[in-house]
Amino acid sequence: THASSEVVYTFVDNHEFEKFETYIGVDYVQYNINQSSVTFEIYVDNVKVYDSYEQLNSVTTAKTPMQFVSVDIKGAKELKLVVTDGNGSINYDHAEWADACFTRPLKEVNIVQVQSVSLDKETVELEVGDTATFTATINPSDATDQTLTWTSSNEKVVTVKDGVVTA
Repeated sequence: THASSEVVYTFVDNHEFEKFETYIGVDYVQYNINQSSVTFEIYVDNVKVYDSYEQLNSVTTAKTPMQFVSVDIKGAKELKLVVTDGNGSINYDHAEWADACFTRPLKEVNIVQVQSVSLDKETVELEVGDTATFTATINPSDATDQTLTWTSSNEKVVTVKDGVVTA
């Protein structure tokens, strides 16, 4: 963003985000020009929760190392990112919110492994062109992945697709 600027995120009720995290700094292209100066502010529900000037006791310039910032947004309705001019001139004030992201806790997933697959028929006798349908039962019935792949060991003799065997 360019000073002065403001970016506002409005959250839906019951969002799962816990943190907003970013690296703040001035665009490195400005390093040798040495005329940039900005401050970064973060507001959660209109309450200032971060101010780079207060953290660093000075404005942020291109020579200031990037700073990692993490703020709590759990239950927040709004997040506002503000860049202000630090020295009265907006020339060269190219602020960066780098690698900005919203984080949320990982959900625990209970994976139930397939223990066995059984068929409703053990054998069938088919003439050329005949078909037979097999039904597979996956155990346990609440297995997480119930995808079946049907194959024939010799497609010159029989083919199989979705449990239908053709001689």
